[in-house]
Amino acid sequence: MNGVALASWTNSATNTYTATYTVAEGNTDRAAGATPLSITLTDAAGNSNAAYATLTESAAQTIDANTPAATTSATISGGTAKVGTVITVTIVASEQSLTCTSCTMNGVALASWTNSATNTYTATYTVAEGNTDRAAGATPLSITLTDAAGNSNAAYATLTESAAQTIDANSPAATTSVTGT
Repeated sequence: MNGVALASWTNSATNTYTATYTVAEGNTDRAAGATPLSITLTDAAGNSNAAYATLTESAAQTIDANTPAATTSATISGGTAKVGTVITVTIVASEQSLTCTSCTMNGVALASWTNSATNTYTATYTVAEGNTDRAAGATPLSITLTDAAGNSNAAYATLTESAAQTIDANSPAATTSVTGT
């Protein structure tokens, strides 16, 4: 079924056979009604039937056997970001209609997750007072995407800076003291 050998083949007393197909990462994704099946039975004398290839679904069955992936890069434009600066992160992924289930930059959840028509997504990080200051090339990123079937990728952590991106998230502070009379 779906190009994978069936497991747990059993025959009940009424000549009804059952077998199990377990979806595994990397199997072929299939739309409802499009899963190929090929079953050949052989009796004790060695006689076999022509391959049976009709799959009847009791309910529409789709197969989603592949987790989503951020496939190319997560990019930012670069420059010095200070408190209040909005940094847009662009993510290229393996498929459409993914949700961002755990996406952070500099330890802060990304906002404004949007999906274009070409597997490209954008999200924003707004630098807030007290966030961690970062040198160019040192900003941590973690992108976990989930598809409609609930498959999630391992966190993607490669951030490509189009130009050096630094983060200055702490305003200078001054202290004063008065001495004398």
